[in-house]
This record gives sequence, C-alpha cells and structure tokens, in this order.
Amino acid sequence: MIAKGKTVHGPFGWFMMLGLALFSIIVTSQSAHASPRLYNFITEVSPDAAGRVEPSAGTYFRNSNVLITAVPDTCYQFDHWEGNLSGIANPAYFRFNAKESQVKVTAVFRQICEPSPAEPKSDKFHIVGYFPEWGVYRQPPYFVKNIVSSGAADKLTVLNYAFGLPKPDATGTVTCQLDDHASAYQRIYSANESIDGTPDDPYQPLRGHFNQLKKLKEMYPNLKIVVSIGGWLGSTYFSDAAATDASRSAFVASCIDLFINGDLPMHNNAGGKGIAAGIFDGIDLDWEYPVSGGDAGVHHRSDDSTNFTLLLAEFRRQYHAVGRDDLLLTIAAPGSEYSAQNFHVSEDHPYLDYIQLMTYDFYGDWNSTTGHLTNLCASAAEPVSAEWQLSIDKAVRLFRDWYGVPADKILPGAAFYGRGWTRVDSTNTGLYQSKNGAAPGTYERGYELYRDLIPKISDGYTMYWDDLAKAAWLYNGEDQIFWTYDEPNALALKAQYIKYHDLGGIMFWEISGDNDQGVLLSTLYEGLQPEAPAADPCSDNWPFQSHW
Repeated sequence: MIAKGKTVHGPFGWFMMLGLALFSIIVTSQSAHASPRLYNFITEVSPDAAGRVEPSAGTYFRNSNVLITAVPDTCYQFDHWEGNLSGIANPAYFRFNAKESQVKVTAVFRQICEPSPAEPKSDKFHIVGYFPEWGVYRQPPYFVKNIVSSGAADKLTVLNYAFGLPKPDATGTVTCQLDDHASAYQRIYSANESIDGTPDDPYQPLRGHFNQLKKLKEMYPNLKIVVSIGGWLGSTYFSDAAATDASRSAFVASCIDLFINGDLPMHNNAGGKGIAAGIFDGIDLDWEYPVSGGDAGVHHRSDDSTNFTLLLAEFRRQYHAVGRDDLLLTIAAPGSEYSAQNFHVSEDHPYLDYIQLMTYDFYGDWNSTTGHLTNLCASAAEPVSAEWQLSIDKAVRLFRDWYGVPADKILPGAAFYGRGWTRVDSTNTGLYQSKNGAAPGTYERGYELYRDLIPKISDGYTMYWDDLAKAAWLYNGEDQIFWTYDEPNALALKAQYIKYHDLGGIMFWEISGDNDQGVLLSTLYEGLQPEAPAADPCSDNWPFQSHW
C-alpha cells in the first residue's frame, strides 16, 4: 500500500508508478474500444410499405449470428441492404460485433409493377378447377362444352388449362411450349362437340380447345382462364428455365408471347401471330419440385428455391413491362412440409395472387398401408407419428402460421378422383391396413375418376366414413379392394372449414372427374355461398394437428 500523502522514493517506487500508469492506459484503451455485450437491433424498409424485414427488431448478445430476410410486398423486389448490413444476399447472416450498441439495417426494394387498387374483400371465394388437355382422348371424351352442360361454368371463378411445358427449343433455350399442339388449337371440333353447335372450319387459324375456350369466355365473361405450366410429368426443365437472369428473362418472355399475346406456331393450317390473344388471363406455375423430388428425370439445383422466387419476380416485372399488371400469377404448392420446404414460401407469396395447395395424394403406392387421399383433419387413429401425418388442416396452418401467407391467398385442394389398392385385409374395413398392388382402374391402375367410382357402390362396395379425419372410403370385402376418394359429405365440410378460416377459396383436380350433373362442384359452390354455415370440423382434433 502507498499511504496517502507519502512520496515513493528509490528504483522500486519508480517501477511501481510506471506499472500503474501503463495499467491505466490499457484499461482506458480497452474500455474505449470494447464491443458492447448487448445490441439493440432495428430495421427499416425503403421505400415505405415496400416489404418487411424478418426479424424486424430485437436484442442480441455479442457475436450472435442471426439470419435476416427481406420479404417484398406485392410488386416489389429486394435490391440491396444498407446500414450495418451491406450487399445483395437475401437472406443474409449478420454477426453482432459492431462497436456501437445500436444496429440498424435497411432493406431497399425496387418496384417492378403497379399494385392493383385496394378493394374491399368480397364474400365470393375462388373456385378453381383444372381442365385436362388430354380429356378429349377419354371414353367418353371430355370437351369444353361439358363445362357448360354440367353447370360448372356458372360456378367456377377460374379454369386452369393443364398443361403448358418448360422445354428446350431448337437453340437449347428453355421456353414455354404447348404439350399437345393438335388438341390445343389444331383439332377440328364437330358441331356435336362444339360449345355452341358451330363446327370448326378446317382452314380457320384457331381451332381445338383454344377456340372453344375463347367461345366459353364470350359466354361467361366473368370466368378467368389461366394456363398452368409444368405438372408432375412436365417439370423436367423448370430448374434450367429459372437458373439465371438470362434464362428467366427468356422463359417468361416466351410464356407471355405464347399464351398472353397468343402467338401460336403455324402448323396444319392453324396458328399465327396474335391468333390466341385474349384467351388466357394469367399463368399458373406447377413446378414439382425444386431442389429434390418429383418425377424421374426432373432436373434439380441446390439454389432452385431462390431461383424460383426470382422467376416469380421476373413474371411480375414483365407483366408490368407489357402493361398487364392485371394478369394472374399463381402456383400449385405441395401440401406437405417435406416438399414445401424446398420453396421459399415466405418470399414467394408477395408476388402471387394466391397459392393452390395440392392437399391430395396423402396416401399412394409409396405407402405400405391404405389411408386417406385428401382428409380434412388429422386423426389419432392413423398409425403414424403426428410429425408424419398429413391433412388439409395441417397444410393450411403450415402456410398461414409458419410461412406467413395471408389466409385469403390460400386455396386448399380437393380431389375429383380416388386411389385404390388390392389384397387389403378386412380389419377396420380396410382402413390403415397393408396392401399389395394397385386396384384395376378405367384409365390406369390405382386411379379412378369420381364419375367411375360411384357405380362401384352398387357393385359390391360399401361406403364408410371416418369421423376423425372427415373422409370417406369404399371397401369390397369379397375382392379385398379399397378406394379412398373425395365425395359430397367431405367437400361440404371442407367448404365450412374454408369459410370459418376466411381462406381464399378452393382448387380441385380435375374437372372431368365430376359426374355429368357436376355434383362435386355444386357441393363446393353451395357450401361457399354467404348463407352457408361456417365451422371448423377439426377443432376437436387439435392435439393431433400441427404444431404451428
């Protein structure tokens, strides 16, 4: 100790004083330059209301490494970061080790189109049905005129034409192309096949389905028609189309030229520039699937998810460039978390008018047991862990509560078909039992349209109802055949669920599966009317629902 008021003399005293001085300098220096222990994190967006940043704010410890995501609103695209974060990577990691305790990050967006004027929410729900291009080859064939004769045209809000394809052209560039040129615009409809009883002239430039769709729109001007690109068998080249700025630009331009501008290739006295203009009101992308999965041969890249978001942004940019911000842009998305994780849904939905959830094919040949095709609710009786259970309710909660998709942009899917298996044990009348092979079907094994399933009820089959899953099935004990399918009771409950959760509506695959009277579509239509009841049939099953 050095006593107060005393002077230290001698060499030891001088060394002691020098040490104290150096210690004071070091401490002062460290105090001036040490990073704070806690940081206050705030965010901004530019311009205002162009999007949001997630997380938007918070308090973080020194050296925390946080993933920060810029989420654009409709008609905006992320451009770059400013403030304590820089660059164009999105999402981007940020490590909290700055000298100042206040950290501010600004996400800068650029506008790519003009948002539609805000309108009060309508009580009218979307009812979207897919039209299969190949239905004309079935027996009996399914024509555009069947949409009218079944009463469907009065009830649909959007008709999705399936499918166009992403496919390399002669130069190797992946462009939008037709799948079946003959059916699309070259086939000569007879008077009996035509929607208005007028046959196609063999030399008129627009024939086939497209001419019938043009007439359909003239008869029902409020009906929107959208072309769907891809599908299970048509997604091979989506990854190549979305891979680079140049490939995205070329692909989107070709889609607009072919389907919006209506520039059809000349063949068999049909086609020409602008011949199909005015038929399609937008584009639906059905990429199955980015990153992994899908049919054999589908191309994949590790950055497919990011590239898909950029592809959506490019569609919006080019819509705006041609003065067509009114065009619809939609996607079909998987109804399971396993496949949905390959999309950046939170970043995708601002570019989209709505998302159609493929909440069907929950059970198929890939499962070891029978199960429900498209059940509304999860069931404690299903012999799998809750993590692997699939249901419409679980998919809706995933997209709404986890990915942040607005409820009115979510359209769950219904199935106008069934899936079946043979050698199914009679325990529990076939439900959740082992199977051995696909059941015989009219067009393919294991698959049957609803119209072809109904006659089975009077041919040795009994209909059963699962009140937990809210789904039906057919079982023939003598032949040991099991069919899972959608039917009016289940669809009525789905309509109640959609109204209760204020979702955007419903999509179904596909319209030729309904019977001649359109009973399935009529059930959905009536169930979504303002006076129809709204309820959540899954509320009692909550312990077995998702964790979102």
